[in-house]
Amino acid sequence: LMSYVTLAKGYRFGGVNLAFAPNAPKTFKSDFLWNLEGGVRTEWFDNSLIADISVFGIRWTDAQLSITDPTLPTSSYVDNVGQVNGKGVEAQFIWLTPLQGVRLTVIPAYADIRTAAAFKSGGASIPAGSQWPLAPRFSESTSLSWSGPLFGSAALDASVTHRYMSTAPQQLSNNIASVFGYSTYDFGMTLKSVSAPNWPELTINVNNFTDKRGVSFRNNGTVGPLTGYIEPRYMTARLSFHF
Repeated sequence: LMSYVTLAKGYRFGGVNLAFAPNAPKTFKSDFLWNLEGGVRTEWFDNSLIADISVFGIRWTDAQLSITDPTLPTSSYVDNVGQVNGKGVEAQFIWLTPLQGVRLTVIPAYADIRTAAAFKSGGASIPAGSQWPLAPRFSESTSLSWSGPLFGSAALDASVTHRYMSTAPQQLSNNIASVFGYSTYDFGMTLKSVSAPNWPELTINVNNFTDKRGVSFRNNGTVGPLTGYIEPRYMTARLSFHF
C-alpha cells in the first residue's frame, strides 16, 4: 500500500483584451487555483490486481475564460468568471487475468467542476452551479490486451480499447449546444519475432473503427453554426526493420 497527498497553487497573469467585441471588458485579472489531491495504490492477489484511486478538490479564484461574443460570433475575449469549485475521483485498475498474456485495464474518472456564483456573459446571466465548459463529468477508458507466441519465433501483441466521454457545454452560456457524449473503439496489433530481433516488425492500428461521428466543438461562424467532429475511422500500417 502506498499513499500520497499534495497541495499545489497555480496562477496566470491578467491581461488586456485586444479583440473588438461589444461586451468585452478592457482588461481581465489574474486567476489563482488551489488543488488538493490524495490517493492510494494497492496490490491484490499476488500482484495480479493493481488498484490506484485518487480524489481531488479545486478552488479557482477569478477564473479566466475565453468567451465568444453572441453579438459578434467571430470575436472572442477573456473575462473573469469569479470563483469555480471542483471535485472528482480518478482510478486505474489493472488485472492480469488467469488467461496467459491477457490483461484488462480500466480507467474511470469523475469530475464535477462548476461556477460558485452567478456571472454575466454577453449580456446573459449565467446562474451559479453551471457546469464548466469542455469538462465532462464522466470519462472512461477500458483496454483488453493479449501478448503471446503464435508459431515458431513469431509473437503477437494485440489490444482493443473503448473510450467514453459524457457531454459537456462548449461555452459558459444558457443556449449553447453540448459537445462530446460519445464512445469510440480502437484496435492495435504488432507481429514480431522474439528470437530474431532483425526480422521485420508489422504494426497495424485502426482508430475509431466503428466510425463514430462524435462532436468535438460547436461555435458560431460568419455564415452560421460550425460543428467539428472527431477523426473518422482510419488505419495505419507500419513495417519496420531493426539492424
